[in-house]
Amino acid sequence: MTGRKAEQPPISCAECRASLQDYLDGTMVKTESMRVFLHLRDCADCEAVHRQWQATFEALESMPELEPPADFDARVLAAVPYDSYRAMAELRAPRVPVIFAEESLPAVVRSPVTRLAGMVVAAGAGVAMGWFDGPSSLAYLVLAGLLPEAVVRLQGALRGAVLVLQRDRGRA
Repeated sequence: MTGRKAEQPPISCAECRASLQDYLDGTMVKTESMRVFLHLRDCADCEAVHRQWQATFEALESMPELEPPADFDARVLAAVPYDSYRAMAELRAPRVPVIFAEESLPAVVRSPVTRLAGMVVAAGAGVAMGWFDGPSSLAYLVLAGLLPEAVVRLQGALRGAVLVLQRDRGRA
């Protein structure tokens, strides 16, 4: 063994051209950058494309920065049809704070399998404590088992309460 890494196969013209942006930006991994460099050294067509890209980048970088007009934000916002948006308010789904959205809880907590397994663990620990005089530390296991179900149900109840409050506020 010589301690040298196995040589990578040469890249195709299509791969080289697809990599030129990253190559010119200097964001490629060193080994990939070397493969592009070697291809450019041996392929006149790809080298010509590389020179064109490089010239374009240099031209863009030499352009002066322009400041947007002072009223740019106001003009963009004025172009947004807020009246149409407000008119469709009843068609849009009721909104709740993000923390009350179902997707805000991790999928593993929302999973029916997790919730069912937690309830089984809680029931087993509760039975062990009551019938078999198990240690009182099993109460922590009961709480831990019930936690996923409790969190999902609490979040659902709070989401429902927020929606009711929003609906009542809309009637007033």
